[in-house]
Amino acid sequence: MATKKPVVEKTPVKKTKSKYPIVTVGSHSVRTEYEDGRVDFVVDDAKLQADVYSALAEYVATQSEAINTATPTKKRKK
Repeated sequence: MATKKPVVEKTPVKKTKSKYPIVTVGSHSVRTEYEDGRVDFVVDDAKLQADVYSALAEYVATQSEAINTATPTKKRKK
């Protein structure tokens, strides 16, 4: 599902080395953290929708397997 891969973008050459901005790329979002504390968070709606549909399809598949493999129950006598 959602995987995050930390990626540091190269910035123009400066005299002091900085670890900022810190860019974290997920399966449907990008989070950028700056040295002054600002955070930009961008979500790709199409990728998010695809992730949600994929998760729902996986859930439905596991539920149908569970129904097919369930042992039959005994009927109660009235």
